Amino acid sequence: MRAVFDLENANDMVPSFEPVMMALDAEVELIPVMTAEELASGFAAME
Repeated sequence: MRAVFDLENANDMVPSFEPVMMALDAEVELIPVMTAEELASGFAAME
C-alpha cells in the first residue's frame, strides 16, 4: 500500500504518524522531504 500526504509543515509528520505506527505495531516506511531543523522541531513537539 502506498499513501501520499501533503502536510502544511513537514515537521507535522512525526507527531501525526509515530503514535499510530507504534500503537498498531506497524512496519511503515516514510520518505520525508524536510530539513534537519524541521525534523528536530517535529520530535520536540512530541515531548
